[in-house]
Amino acid sequence: MMFIDTIDQYLAYRKTAVPVYVPGKRNRRILIPCANTILVSRLLVIANTYNPNHVSDDKVDLLRQSILDNGFAFPIVVIWDDDAQQFVVVDGYHRYFVSGPKWLGMSHVPVAVLAHNAAQRMIATWQ
Repeated sequence: MMFIDTIDQYLAYRKTAVPVYVPGKRNRRILIPCANTILVSRLLVIANTYNPNHVSDDKVDLLRQSILDNGFAFPIVVIWDDDAQQFVVVDGYHRYFVSGPKWLGMSHVPVAVLAHNAAQRMIATWQ
């Protein structure tokens, strides 16, 4: 498993990452970003600013307990923002939130990186 602690490490990794596809109907190839899940420093990840989704602390505690009981089974879906030089959460905000200092205090989080621009990432957040 790849641990990413710096921007330079990610940029080097990105040059060598090979997309994974599986065959689908009608000769379509389906991209599987989670097959290239990486562990990145939580300091390199930020929440998006356009998703107003809020969950009460008791629900966050249930998620925390689920992760403790079952592990961090689903990566946080992110895009790499070249301008901000950070990963921006597209899906999995609550997993990102609960990984933070108040709940789990994780130094690294699993992420699956989508190759989306700003408009595409907003659409992906709502899908």
